Amino acid sequence: MLTSSSDGIPVLESRSVVRRRFIMSLGVVAIIGAIALLLAGRGGNDRVEGSGSTALQPLIQRLSVDFQNARSGDEDWVSGSSGIDYEAVGSLGGVMRLADPEMDFAITDYPLSTSHLAQLGAVQFPLMIGGVSPVYNLGPAGANTPPLRFSAATLARLFSGAITHWSDPAIAADNPGVTLPDLPVKRVYRTDGSGTTFNFTRFLAERDAGWKGRFGAGTTVDWSKATGTGTGVKGSREMADSVAATAGAIGYLETGQARRAGLSIPLLRNDAGQFVVPTDANLRPDAYPLTATFYAVIKRDNASPADNARVLRFFAFLLDQGGGAARSLGYVALPASEISDVHAIWARDLGADHIRPGQTGN
Repeated sequence: MLTSSSDGIPVLESRSVVRRRFIMSLGVVAIIGAIALLLAGRGGNDRVEGSGSTALQPLIQRLSVDFQNARSGDEDWVSGSSGIDYEAVGSLGGVMRLADPEMDFAITDYPLSTSHLAQLGAVQFPLMIGGVSPVYNLGPAGANTPPLRFSAATLARLFSGAITHWSDPAIAADNPGVTLPDLPVKRVYRTDGSGTTFNFTRFLAERDAGWKGRFGAGTTVDWSKATGTGTGVKGSREMADSVAATAGAIGYLETGQARRAGLSIPLLRNDAGQFVVPTDANLRPDAYPLTATFYAVIKRDNASPADNARVLRFFAFLLDQGGGAARSLGYVALPASEISDVHAIWARDLGADHIRPGQTGN
C-alpha cells in the first residue's frame, strides 16, 4: 500500500503494518466509546428513577418539570442531569421494581405492611391525599340525568354483576325521582396491580358483607367471580378511555383524573348516611368516604447516600412547594403537621436531617 513518508515521498507499507494500524484504530475507537458510555452512565445516575401509581402520575410529571426548573439556579446543575424519570406501571408494579438497583423509589396508593417494608429494606412515608371515584357513562339516553347517588351496597351489586341494567330498583332507591335509562350495565375494571383497585375494593369490603366474602380487597381481585358484561383494562388512561367510549359503562378512577377526563362522577353515601360529592373540601374520611393516601417507598440502602439525597430533595420540593399544583389537579396536600412528621421519618430512618423544607439543591 502506498503512503507518504514524513518528507512527502510515497513509500510502500506491508499489509501487516496496515493491519496493525487498523487494529490500533479500532482500539482507540473502543476506548473512546467506553469513556463516552461511562460518562453517559455517570450523567444518567444523576437522574432520579421511580415507578408505580398511575393515579399520582399527573402530579409527578408536573412537579418533575418544576423541580428541574427550580434546580436550574444551583451551581452544580447541568441541563438534563437532574430530572425525574417516572414510569406509571401501577402500585404493585412499582413496588416490585424496587428490586432493580437502578430504581430509586416507588409510589403506591396504599401503605405497605411493616413486614413487607422489612423484606424490601425500605422506608415509606405519605406524600399526598386523593379520592377514588366511581365513573359512569349513560350515553345519549342519560344526557339529562343529574349526577347519580350510590350506596356501597348498590356499587357492590353493580360491580359483582347482580345489577344488570341501569333502571334497576336498587339504583332507583338511591336516586328517588330520577328517570333512569333501561341500559345494560358494562363494568370496567383494572387487571394490573392497582392501588386504585385496592382502595375501591376495600371501600366495598368494609361496607358490604357479600362483597367481602366473594371478592375481598386487594390490588387485584378475581373479577371472574362477577357475572354479566365486563372489560379488563390496564392503567388509569385505559380505564378513562374505556368508560368514555362505552354507553352503559361504570368504572373507577382517581378523582382528579376522573374530573379531567370529563366523566360522570356520582355522590357516595358516607357512614353518616349523607351523599357526598368529592370536592377538595370533602376529601376527608369523615366526609367523602373513599379517600386514598399516596405513599413513597424508598430503599434504605440505595447505591449511595447521594442517591437518597437526590430522591428526598425532590420529595421535599413536592411536599413543601407542590400544594398549588396538587390542588389544580384534584389532590389535597398534607397538612403542615404531617409534613413535619415526614421530615422526622427522613431524619430517623434515613439519616437525612440535612434535607430541609423547600430545599432543592445540595
